[in-house]
Amino acid sequence: MLSEKDAAGPPVTPTWPIIRLIGRCWRAIQARQRREHVRASLNELSERELTDIGITRAEIEHIAALRTLDGLRDDPYPGGVLRRGM
Repeated sequence: MLSEKDAAGPPVTPTWPIIRLIGRCWRAIQARQRREHVRASLNELSERELTDIGITRAEIEHIAALRTLDGLRDDPYPGGVLRRGM
């Protein structure tokens, strides 16, 4: 005969830590996709267009990295420079 403890099965894994882990993973994937979009959009611009917005081709990687680190969260495409469809 099984005791109540044994009959209940294995201990349940707490749900919230798993949900938070999935959320962090999802946000990391989204951040990477945003960085790739910024990087691709900037690489499509000509040297003249990059000069007009005040950056050089060498700064593209730095700007893409800052995209998720600094206060660019409010407007993912500051100044409207990288709006989709351009």
